[in-house]
Amino acid sequence: MIMTTFNEAAFVLEWDIIKDKLNQGLNGVEWLVLNYESNQATQSGLDGWIKGLGVYGHKNFDEVMLFTLTSDADSFYEMYGFNWWMSVNYTLEYLHTLRIEDYDSYFTLLQKLDNKGRM
Repeated sequence: MIMTTFNEAAFVLEWDIIKDKLNQGLNGVEWLVLNYESNQATQSGLDGWIKGLGVYGHKNFDEVMLFTLTSDADSFYEMYGFNWWMSVNYTLEYLHTLRIEDYDSYFTLLQKLDNKGRM
């Protein structure tokens, strides 16, 4: 019972930090990407998430990710019909990988995020 309560509290705290960083805009997203710990399960799930978006007609992946990073759970679900928490996790996984493998594309995506935040 105590372990479950501890795990739940850690989960809530982690998501409170993520939400706070997302509210900080570009600098908060950069912090999240720099502190993101990639794992095999999320890497594997990322492909399925991208395919799922495509199946439901959401072809502009960059726009989905940008909306993920600038919206809340209810707005995201209303717009895309997908779980926001999972989408944040997959978006961070994607950005983390992109930063390592294709920094120019990563930088371009962050510029889009910065421009979106100024609207």
